[in-house]
Amino acid sequence: MTMQAVEREASMANLVGSMEKIASNALAIKEAVETVCVNKNECVDIGRRVMRIRALLTHLQGMEMMTIKEPAMVAYMLGALQVILSRTRKLVMECQQRSVVRSFVGARDLCKQLRDVKQEMSDHIMDGVFAANASPSDPRTCHPGKAPKFHH
Repeated sequence: MTMQAVEREASMANLVGSMEKIASNALAIKEAVETVCVNKNECVDIGRRVMRIRALLTHLQGMEMMTIKEPAMVAYMLGALQVILSRTRKLVMECQQRSVVRSFVGARDLCKQLRDVKQEMSDHIMDGVFAANASPSDPRTCHPGKAPKFHH
């Protein structure tokens, strides 16, 4: 087995592990959303987005993993998404706490943080979709460290 094949297998294993952790966080977020006390609209929206992400990853798992052109890049993107979902889970759980102080003082700050993680989720999903379809032999794709060339 070549070194490249070993690296590809390791990347595939990382992909599967990341997908499982993301699925676990997604379910925990979905359950937490059902009992939030503050920022309900933001949390419900995040819950929907997280379940869409989970559905996309389920689809990705169902694909022939060998069709993923850049597994190391996809694994990196999924790792970043995993970190974001972990942070999202904590924020949604904070919204479960009912307190007068939280309602008046921290709800706005928490709402902003929820919006920020929601945007980060979207950004990383787009990056992941791009990475899953990028091809090292395709000059139209951009690789880390190489800026794309735009023609006027």
